[in-house]
Amino acid sequence: MNASIFRRLELLDTASRQARLKGQRGSGADASINITPLVDVVLVLLIIFMVVTPMINDGLTLPYAESPERVDAHTDDLKIILKHSGELKIGDKIIQEAQLGEALSKELSRNPNRMVYLSADKSLQFSKIRHILTGLREAGVSQAGLVSTINPEEP
Repeated sequence: MNASIFRRLELLDTASRQARLKGQRGSGADASINITPLVDVVLVLLIIFMVVTPMINDGLTLPYAESPERVDAHTDDLKIILKHSGELKIGDKIIQEAQLGEALSKELSRNPNRMVYLSADKSLQFSKIRHILTGLREAGVSQAGLVSTINPEEP
């Protein structure tokens, strides 16, 4: 800017310019948010809910089931069990390992998109499990899962 303009501004020393230089605003309105009342209201609501919530469930008693029945949500899933003795079960039927492909195609003919779960004894070698998984893939199984059971007494 030009030096003459700076000189004119220095000479123009009005009260509003002085207030702006000091950080005071010319108008009385302040646009900043005061969150203190908001925090007070939220704190009061929190205390009210903390006191009232334990009182809500005092008179409520729910009946217990006499003999609950376990409901299997996925009844259409195909379960394959491979035991340490070499016994292979598809569903409830015991089959030989050589008949795996034929039995799978028979089971999957009803519903080709059903989920297949393979459960095997933990002492088996993985090569036997891999052989079963290969048979599943060759039979056209699109979704297969391995089932594991956690025993709490085992370390």
